[in-house]
Amino acid sequence: MESLTRRSPNPASSDNENTFTELSCERAAVYGLLARLCREEIDRATFDELKRFQNQSPRNDDAIGRGLELIGSYVNAENECENDRLTELAVDFARVFIGHGTDGHSAAYPYESVYTSDKRLIMQQARKDVAGIYASYGVKTRSSWGEGEDHLATELEFMQILCLKTDGSAEAFIKQKDFLDAHLMNWVPLMANDIRRFARTDFYRGFAYMLEGFLFLDDEFLADAAAA
Repeated sequence: MESLTRRSPNPASSDNENTFTELSCERAAVYGLLARLCREEIDRATFDELKRFQNQSPRNDDAIGRGLELIGSYVNAENECENDRLTELAVDFARVFIGHGTDGHSAAYPYESVYTSDKRLIMQQARKDVAGIYASYGVKTRSSWGEGEDHLATELEFMQILCLKTDGSAEAFIKQKDFLDAHLMNWVPLMANDIRRFARTDFYRGFAYMLEGFLFLDDEFLADAAAA
């Protein structure tokens, strides 16, 4: 994550193939991490892994830096019981992503259909659209996609797959940007605002900043890479 925020967003400007491969893997890793954080509650292993954010996050004023700093500060808080924080995070995960109401406004429901349909319902046209795109790439449904094809974690994992499959051509970057613009950028910023509104912990507020900031950063990267 840190190297992505500090490196030129145009891999074509480098003659070092290893640098391009490294950047593609880094992008994929970030998409995978973001997918993990919104798919299910934080477990001990993930909590421990995130402790490195406090020391490695870039110290700047952009959304990614703020997000990483909030997450890092939360998981590295001194004089607090980690078991209590894991419980607090589980409660906040349910509050943010599951809610307790009967309409589409009671939580930051992580489905594109909710944010792009008039009645904020799941299993709408967006789900059909992305399912067709996955099939066109020969991507089969994974066990982790049980929440639905247009769940945020599923769409992020699909971007992860595209990052790892890219051959570095302009066409490959264009396809990634097309999916990002049509099926993430069109609703995730709205959802990120809702996450910050419903969250009671800095962890999930930080996640919202990190998610939104990285998608904007990657959109800029793909625009430059596709034009190279």
